[in-house]
Amino acid sequence: MGDGTNRVDLLTLEEFRSRLDSRLTDAKALVQKLNGMSKPALGTFQDAHATGGDYNRVHRQHVARANRLVSAIEAAQSATDSIIRNYKTTESRNAATQAEIRRALGDVTLTLEGPTNEQ
Repeated sequence: MGDGTNRVDLLTLEEFRSRLDSRLTDAKALVQKLNGMSKPALGTFQDAHATGGDYNRVHRQHVARANRLVSAIEAAQSATDSIIRNYKTTESRNAATQAEIRRALGDVTLTLEGPTNEQ
């Protein structure tokens, strides 16, 4: 935000966090599926050996990428949880502080404004 203020929409963060859960489930299923795949039987010709080697290399790359995706989603979950937790704590602290200030200023307000008919 260009005005130097920060705003946190807690509901949006919590929705984002729940979406991360389903994305993590998908990514873990992908890793499991990739790990369960075996090299196809291509035969014994030279091209078959070369193609099999290429398959293994590409398969390892995909497994590594899928594992990095899982790690990235877990890191995003952790960061989002921390933001939500800190924001809720700050909100609670601010609300408590406001209540304490009101309580402390109650007599001052009464003195400045004078007694009301209710008192």
